[in-house]
Amino acid sequence: MILPALREVLSEARLGFGLEPIAMNLRASPFEGQGPNFPLATLDKFSDFVMGFGDGEAAVTPQSAMRLTAVWACINVISGSLAMIPLITYRRREDGGKDRARDHYLYRRLRWQANRYMTAFRFKRLMQVWLLQHGNALAYLEINGRGQVVNMWPWHPDRVEMEIKGGDIWYSYRMDDGKEIWQPWFNILHLRGMETDGFWGLSPIATHRKTISHQLSIREHGAKFFENGARPLGWLEYPEALDDQALQRLRQDWQQTHGGLSNAHKTAILEQGLKYHPEGISMVDAQYIESQQFGIADIARIYNVPPHKIQDLLRSTNNNIEWQGLEWLVDTLGPWFTCWEEELTASVLSEREAELIEIEFLRDAIMRADARARADYYSKALQHHWMVPNEVRQRENQNPIKGGDEMLETNNAAMPGKEEKEDSN
Repeated sequence: MILPALREVLSEARLGFGLEPIAMNLRASPFEGQGPNFPLATLDKFSDFVMGFGDGEAAVTPQSAMRLTAVWACINVISGSLAMIPLITYRRREDGGKDRARDHYLYRRLRWQANRYMTAFRFKRLMQVWLLQHGNALAYLEINGRGQVVNMWPWHPDRVEMEIKGGDIWYSYRMDDGKEIWQPWFNILHLRGMETDGFWGLSPIATHRKTISHQLSIREHGAKFFENGARPLGWLEYPEALDDQALQRLRQDWQQTHGGLSNAHKTAILEQGLKYHPEGISMVDAQYIESQQFGIADIARIYNVPPHKIQDLLRSTNNNIEWQGLEWLVDTLGPWFTCWEEELTASVLSEREAELIEIEFLRDAIMRADARARADYYSKALQHHWMVPNEVRQRENQNPIKGGDEMLETNNAAMPGKEEKEDSN
């Protein structure tokens, strides 16, 4: 088969072994040089496919689900938090350490500019939003003649189909004009959420459509309730029978005079024996807020988001908010960090290059919001000699100082090598 052989060619070319550029034409972008004509991911009509419409359920789509504040908040806080964390390309050292590979072609792509039109932040946030909506996020990797990724173009999941041909995975992208573009697996960055078949991620919104549909129905019920001035329903009694025309006129006049928020609390004037009988507030109306509160917690569980991160502080206290913050980093963001790091390594680096290059989120950036925790962390790092002052200053975006590359001598811990020197004397 041609694909494994081509993969080896690409691996050699990426390491810069001087292969002729003609060898890379097999993988060069068919859209290179076409600028805006490249099919940037856009929403199309297939995104509005209705899931679970029937049985009294509200229509659920990725777009309609976003109208729920809890869904919006969960997707917004995860995608925004992940996107703001720098994604750094490192070069491994022989002593086990690593340095920022600022001269590597991926450094700028992942740290600053994903493609000609999108910053790294916008690219990461968009891809993560799709992951949380559809369970999949895809990007086409545009490669130059030297085998280097020069642009990463998002592909909307609704426009992509995956097929296995000859033992290899191929992706089809549908353009605005209906034309399909086929690309092999090594030209595509494919991030997946939870899977059951090992190929395509599950959409959280489609999987939990009944839960989301229920919350949309509650939202619609509340909107209609308050549109009527937050008044319960009632019925009119007239002492004589009314024909259809009179009945229709009475209904319209009553709704026009007393319906809606603008007419709330107006005094009704009843004539000719007309009586109004209000209905009491039902148990559903009385428990409206409780139903909303339960729905917020339910959606937070779907996305594994601590309630306080979406402004639900009902059960949060000053004692447990710190632990919830740790859970947010480890349980919510942690798996997504690993997903990005491993998929990028597998997609944009050859096996040989992956031994030298490491792609990693700068997790320490999350600590910047907590000055007390940051100070305690650095203090212990300096005291126990696993950081030097200049490393601390670098993480705090400060310039190095003279002598800052030496370990600090403290009263609680001896300097490395000091004990050996004393023993020798």
